[in-house]
Amino acid sequence: MLRYASWLSSSFRSCSSGHRLALVWTLACLAACGSGPSPQEQALSAGNQALSDLQFAQAEEHFTEAIKIDSSLVSAYVGRAQVRYVQQQFDQAVEDLDRGIALDPELDTAYFLRGLSLFATDTPERALPDLERAGFSDTIYLQDRVRSHRMRAVFYMSTLQYANAIDALTEAIALQPDNPALYYERGILHNTVEQAESAIRDLERFLEVQAETTAERSDSTMRAQARRTVDSLRAL
Repeated sequence: MLRYASWLSSSFRSCSSGHRLALVWTLACLAACGSGPSPQEQALSAGNQALSDLQFAQAEEHFTEAIKIDSSLVSAYVGRAQVRYVQQQFDQAVEDLDRGIALDPELDTAYFLRGLSLFATDTPERALPDLERAGFSDTIYLQDRVRSHRMRAVFYMSTLQYANAIDALTEAIALQPDNPALYYERGILHNTVEQAESAIRDLERFLEVQAETTAERSDSTMRAQARRTVDSLRAL
C-alpha cells in the first residue's frame, strides 16, 4: 500500500488554492475567540498563513509554538498534522491527530486527515473507520467525502473485497454523480465479478458523462477501454 503514499501526498498538494485557503480559514476560526489575539492565537495564525503559502517548515514551527503555549489547542495539532502529512511523516501526523481527536472527538476534519495518514502506512486497514466516518460526515468538504469513499474502494480492491469496493464507489457516486471516473471504476469492478449488465450500465454512463467533459479533461484511454469492454460484453 505504500505505493499509494506519494499519490496521496501529491493529490493533497494539488488541491486548488481556494480549497487550501478554505481549510486554513476553518482552522483559524477554531482558534478565534476573545477580543484580541493571545500569543497562542498569534502563533496559530502565523502557522495557518505559512501553511497556505506552502512554507511547511515555518508552519510546523509556528504550530509547535502554539502547542507549547497551549497544549489543548486542537487546531494547532490539526494544522501541524497537515504539514507532516504533506511531508510524508505519516506516523507523526497520526500522533498529532490522535491528540486532536482526544481533545475534540466531534471534529470530523481530524478523522479525515487521520484516515489519509493511516492509509499511507503499512497498515492501511486502520484507516477504514476514519474514512467511513468522513465519507458520511456533513461537516467536511464534498470532495473530501468523495475521496474518503474512493480510498476505501482502493483498499477493498487491493484486498480483493470487490463487493465492499463497489459499495464504497456507490456512496461516492451518490455524492458526486457527475464524476465519470467513478462510473468507470465501478463498471470495471462489476465486470471483474461478472456482473455484465451492471458493468455495461456503468461504463455506458461513464461514456455519456465523458462526452459532456471538456477535451482537456477527457481521458481517451479510459474511453477506449470502456467502449471495448461494453462491446465485448454485448457480444456474449
